[in-house]
Amino acid sequence: MTTNSAHSHAIEPNLLGQGFFSRRVIGWNLDTRMTANLAVTALQRAIALCQPLRSTRQDVEQAITRYINDFYNPQRLHSALQRKSSLDHERNAA
Repeated sequence: MTTNSAHSHAIEPNLLGQGFFSRRVIGWNLDTRMTANLAVTALQRAIALCQPLRSTRQDVEQAITRYINDFYNPQRLHSALQRKSSLDHERNAA
C-alpha cells in the first residue's frame, strides 16, 4: 500500500497484491520508500507463489509409494480384515 494519498491522481484498487477469489495476499514487499524495485519484488513473489506445481511421472510415483507405505498398508483399517491394517493382519496370520 502507498501512504501518499495527497495528490489529485485517481487511486486505483490494489489488484496485483491480492488473489481475486479469496482476497489472500499473494505478493508483498516492505521498504521505507515506494520504489520500482519494491513493486517488482512484490510482483515476482506473487508470480512465484501462483505458479502451478509441475509434477513428473517419477514425482507422482514416489508420492503414491509414500502413501501406500506410510498410510495405506500400516494404518488404514479394512472391514474385510476385522478392522485391522494390512500389515497387522499379516503379522497376526504368521
